[in-house]
Amino acid sequence: MKAIVNILFSFFVINHGSAQSYSVTTNESDSFSKAFIQLLRCAADRFENCKGKFLQYTALQENEFELTIPFPESAASIVRFSESDKNVYVEFREFENKESLVKGMYSLIDKIGKALNGGIIEPAIVGIDDKGGMQIAAVSIRDGNGYYQSNIELLTGSSSNTYLLPASRVKGDTSEKYFILLKIYGGIPAYYHNISGDVKSPDKSIEYLLKKLILSAKNDFNSLDEQQPRQLKKKVERYLSNKWSKNL
Repeated sequence: MKAIVNILFSFFVINHGSAQSYSVTTNESDSFSKAFIQLLRCAADRFENCKGKFLQYTALQENEFELTIPFPESAASIVRFSESDKNVYVEFREFENKESLVKGMYSLIDKIGKALNGGIIEPAIVGIDDKGGMQIAAVSIRDGNGYYQSNIELLTGSSSNTYLLPASRVKGDTSEKYFILLKIYGGIPAYYHNISGDVKSPDKSIEYLLKKLILSAKNDFNSLDEQQPRQLKKKVERYLSNKWSKNL
């Protein structure tokens, strides 16, 4: 039975194990595009090379550092390091009402799309009709072969001080204002390949035997007769042999 599992694992790796290199570039020269692309590149090493001096520690958020990348039009930007959260947050403020806040979200989405040369899946803004709640938009990077799992988010809120900074560091106007947080997740996001139109469904007999194999696992495979694992092994080997010969 272990041999069957090894064959199936090899089949999975051959067909699905190819990794997509994480590479983000821009054709734009404006300050937002350059800062944004630099930030996405820093995400690959979880912002280790983009965190500046220590800012504060809180019991809820743990360690926060200044972001070393100057971000145009932002009120503040931080790198947040905790056990489960190694992300960057950039705050945009001065939105007087929900209408201007939503316009600001669309404007940021347009800027993100421009910075990525149009290579995004256009997001929907969740909560856009909820006047009292939060608005959220998740952006995924795409290319000609597929797309990355969303690692870019826009979140809204309101506060009387700059939301990301300790109150002791806030100076000037402290009236209640709406803000948008641009959040970039640390790490390299998962990549999903497009499925081409010529993909065919697997052999029905293999599908049946695989299903039977999975269902029998809970009973330590005692429900399988001796011939079935051998049949499955032969079918998988024959399938792989045909696939390899076509690629030669």
